Amino acid sequence: MLDDNFRTEAAFDLIAIFRHGAEECGVAVALDWRGGLDQILGRLQEFPAIGRPRPDLAAGLRSWSYRSHIMFYVADDDMLTIARVLHQRMDPDRHGLGG
Repeated sequence: MLDDNFRTEAAFDLIAIFRHGAEECGVAVALDWRGGLDQILGRLQEFPAIGRPRPDLAAGLRSWSYRSHIMFYVADDDMLTIARVLHQRMDPDRHGLGG
């Protein structure tokens, strides 16, 4: 199983998503979202190749959809690095993922 690492941008994405969810839908819903995301992270740590390859954005980048968000990540031999977590309507190129 790979260790995980969040780039600064991804950590800020998660904080913003959680805050927005808590404000709009309540803390219980935000906690449920985060719990589901943790399950997805565990799955990606075990099977990093299950994500969609995104060579259109960057070499080695993959993505995985979760509810209305997309997690972008890179996996190497021992690390899963989460690059961004964006709403599905957001343009990855405009948020530092494009070439």
